[in-house]
Amino acid sequence: MDTSRLVMMLSSLAATCSDSETEPLHRHYQSVAQKLKQGIERFHRDACKCVEESQAYEMAIDVYVYLKQQYDLGLRDHLRDLSFDIGKALEEFRDKDHKADTEHRACLLDPSQIDRRWKPDMDRFVDQYCTFNPLTWDTAGIYKAKRNKLCQHVLAMIEFCDKSLQQRNYDLVQQYITALRHIQLSLHKHIDAALSHRSDNLLEAVKRECASLCDVLVLAFTQDNFSFFTFNFKQFRSLVFWLSGSVQASQSMMFACVEPFVRTVATESTL
Repeated sequence: MDTSRLVMMLSSLAATCSDSETEPLHRHYQSVAQKLKQGIERFHRDACKCVEESQAYEMAIDVYVYLKQQYDLGLRDHLRDLSFDIGKALEEFRDKDHKADTEHRACLLDPSQIDRRWKPDMDRFVDQYCTFNPLTWDTAGIYKAKRNKLCQHVLAMIEFCDKSLQQRNYDLVQQYITALRHIQLSLHKHIDAALSHRSDNLLEAVKRECASLCDVLVLAFTQDNFSFFTFNFKQFRSLVFWLSGSVQASQSMMFACVEPFVRTVATESTL
């Protein structure tokens, strides 16, 4: 909404003098300016309460950016003695959004926190309704913002896990895939199907990596490169046990991973 016409009208009224002919216009200006001030202050009180309850800081930031722009473009001249600083309120929402964002990302790595904090927070907006004047933020708006944020976090987790897999940082891979699978279990109705598909593909990539690492071990063993073999076998063993236990990999898949290694070791032992 463009407030330029409102500012022009208020400026014209403010320019009237307090003589007998213009006194009614001046009183009208004071009345309009006072109602505008009271309306914005009431909006701010209601917004702060609603945003704190819903933690929809990102939505509040968009609104207060617009409010600050209109204030700087001329509304400030007609909002004397406003009870709050719009710029300061905007920065407070930004700080809280950053803090909440950091906490929420950390919680997504902990299955217990996913169930304790993320799931109840997402599920409750299905039934809850939150409004404040002059804007109405219904459940759908708040839920959409939270769902978008959740999907952004999950996408970042998938990309980081994929990068960690390429770097063979298997401890991080195990941590992130465990969290991603729990997200699929607990928050499946709140994330995009495409993200779930990418998460599944990531698990398949780990299985392929396990088979590839097995080939590397077989080669190192046959070449008597025991220092390399010993170091990588620890990673391989950890990865195999994690796959078989944490994600309930099929016995056929696990056998396919370890069978070449077992066969080679058995052959070498008989020589």
